[in-house]
Amino acid sequence: MEMTLEDLRQALRAHAGFDGTVPAQVLALLEAQGPWSGRVWEVLQIVAEDHDRMAFLAGGLRPDEVADCVARWVESPLGVPEIRAVIDAGSYDPDPFGVLAAHGLLAKVLTDERGQVRHLGSEPVGRWVSDQFADAPDDAVLAWAQGFLQPTT
Repeated sequence: MEMTLEDLRQALRAHAGFDGTVPAQVLALLEAQGPWSGRVWEVLQIVAEDHDRMAFLAGGLRPDEVADCVARWVESPLGVPEIRAVIDAGSYDPDPFGVLAAHGLLAKVLTDERGQVRHLGSEPVGRWVSDQFADAPDDAVLAWAQGFLQPTT
């Protein structure tokens, strides 16, 4: 059954613990009610595969926080593999990455020649880009990426 955002919101509320938060084993609990399919389910699996990651991405563990987080990623123009790559690179915000994907720059920005997540200073590049460009227009993100990827001489 294809999971909708409303299905997700209801399920997260139903499985919230006594403290009102989404439990670490939420994926197992939802799998037992499935089988689920679709983009919402696939994105939830990425977001919730680690409890600390879920808390970081959602800014908390309340059901609506987690559901809103998943919705932001679901509604982004990124494909599911791209969402995984961006989150694995430390990002918490999909917005600055759509333009990079559209211009074929996403993988080059996120990973180095060995396929390892790039770092800018001590920060993973995804987090750095999220911090710097969360509200930036696409052309600013694109200009930065093109400059960043220019070989130094």
